[in-house]
Amino acid sequence: MRSKMHCMRVVLACALVAACSKATLVGAGARRSTTPPIVAPTVLPVPDRICEPLGWVPSPDGRWIAYLRRAEWDREGFQIPYQLTELWIQERGSGHRRRLLDYTRLSPEWSRSFAPNSTPFGAAGGFSFRLLSWSPDSTAIALEEAGDDWIFRGSVVVEIERERIIELEGGGLAWSPDGSRAVLCKGHGLDCPDGLLLVDLGRGEVRHDLAGIDVNDYGWHRTGLVAVAAYLKEKDRYGWWVYDPGIGSSSLQPVEWPSIVDLLPPTTTWWAPEPGEPLPCNTTARHDSQPAR
Repeated sequence: MRSKMHCMRVVLACALVAACSKATLVGAGARRSTTPPIVAPTVLPVPDRICEPLGWVPSPDGRWIAYLRRAEWDREGFQIPYQLTELWIQERGSGHRRRLLDYTRLSPEWSRSFAPNSTPFGAAGGFSFRLLSWSPDSTAIALEEAGDDWIFRGSVVVEIERERIIELEGGGLAWSPDGSRAVLCKGHGLDCPDGLLLVDLGRGEVRHDLAGIDVNDYGWHRTGLVAVAAYLKEKDRYGWWVYDPGIGSSSLQPVEWPSIVDLLPPTTTWWAPEPGEPLPCNTTARHDSQPAR
């Protein structure tokens, strides 16, 4: 086991140099890196590339920087490389770094459900997150995932202090202005045919609202209500509705036009290339106040 870990450290040190060839990745003369190796299943060979930092998003309170690390394996028969992604944070004052998420902290059921086409080893949990966003109160990070066939699949929310992970079957996550809740579409696709998921971070609960309703648009109303645009069959009316997330969709009330809170958009950290195009990969690791260019 020790020899395998040593080999991974050597590989990482070389992979962080963009000009490294696959041959030098396992060369005896490679320097060891102070960055811990990517956590990967033992069934996988040495990564072809390690990309970092991806994202480099400061928290709203200025204390943290969040970024992703991604290991890539080239595999025939897949539109993009097989990938494993990790979430890290760095404290801006001390420079201390901490790994918050790797594949071992996600359930195999979640991984298999949302990354079946990009996972040659189903139980290994291959995934690559596309969007990264902080909660407005800087207590949690949302990661949204996409695969190699342009179908949006799943998301996770990671709470910083508790290191609690909430797995979600949906996407298009929007934070409440105070950061205590989040709302997102339920479903695997890019549309929203089955209502919304309401995440309550204080309780660690996820609730399915407006089940079976095709939601066209949604967001947080300035008063802290959830606003949705949809046709409600029982009311025989299409338009905007608002409801109190503490009560649920039973409190739906019609409104002419809601004031949607427009928070800063999430950072794009990855996007699938067109077939035959190379996948962007920054292999120059920097852990200071600026992202690598």
